[in-house]
Amino acid sequence: MRIELPRAAAPRISVIVTAVATIDRLAACLRSLARSVPPDVPCETIVVLSEATPDTESQVRDMVTGVEVVGSPVNLGMAGAGNLGRAMARGELLVLLHDDAEAEAGWLDAL
Repeated sequence: MRIELPRAAAPRISVIVTAVATIDRLAACLRSLARSVPPDVPCETIVVLSEATPDTESQVRDMVTGVEVVGSPVNLGMAGAGNLGRAMARGELLVLLHDDAEAEAGWLDAL
């Protein structure tokens, strides 16, 4: 099942998800975002893969639409991956998540 995330032309919020090449946890995180991001909030999602291989990046691109995917062959750690995602972000506000986080209804409105 393909995961579909909204991608606004002019996002107010950039959600940056950092991951270490563990597709199962990342898929659960992205599914939770797809369920919980309000349709009226202009946002984008950026996935930063540490220790990524071309195969891992391809798997993520095949699994989800509406995201920007960037990979690093080395483990950047949470801070390094967050900074890489921040450099790509277009939103006014940034939200940084690790791939083991799962969003619940109302989380973005609460922020």
